[in-house]
Amino acid sequence: MFYHSLLAAGLVKKIKTSSCEDVSRQPFVQTQGEPVSQTIIEERR
Repeated sequence: MFYHSLLAAGLVKKIKTSSCEDVSRQPFVQTQGEPVSQTIIEERR
């Protein structure tokens, strides 16, 4: 509803849709070491 209001007001030209199928086709990447999320948290400190 929010995006349709923006479209009606002329603030955006197109509403993009996302597809869950695109994400499910991507293979997982195996990594070694600590989790990437942990690395990011430590680097932000």
